[in-house]
Amino acid sequence: MIPVYLGIGSNIDSESNIRQCAEHIRYIWPNAIFSKVYLTKAQDKEHQEDFLNAVVKIEVENKSPEEIIKRTQQIENRLRKNPPYPKGPRTIDIDLLLYNEKKITIGNFKIPHKRMHLRRFVLEPLCELLNPATLHPTVNIPIIDLLEKTKEQPCTETDIVL
Repeated sequence: MIPVYLGIGSNIDSESNIRQCAEHIRYIWPNAIFSKVYLTKAQDKEHQEDFLNAVVKIEVENKSPEEIIKRTQQIENRLRKNPPYPKGPRTIDIDLLLYNEKKITIGNFKIPHKRMHLRRFVLEPLCELLNPATLHPTVNIPIIDLLEKTKEQPCTETDIVL
């Protein structure tokens, strides 16, 4: 089985949309394991609502990264992801963060996600689901050390359970 980690986030009707996203993910990948859910400030375009974020671990057999991306895009379409501008508010955002701890490029997609090592809202929940000593495949630094470098970023655990 191949371990795959997905980041999910929402800042439009966020609790409802992140729960619906989790239901869709569980339907496709019944073995999905979810991190805690975190409340975080928008980073790239700051004048918008806060986000709810989590990480999901799935294990796949005979599924390529392309197939996983296709399925996550189907979920985003069902939940009407349609930001009004790049990095704008969204009902849901699903990112393929890690695929078997390898470096992969598929068109515009880079795995690991190109900014995950800079974002506490990814690293904090990711550390719940993998060994925190795991090396980031691109920067070759343990995930836990990357998390320490982002501790100044606001990221608050919620009581939402997925």
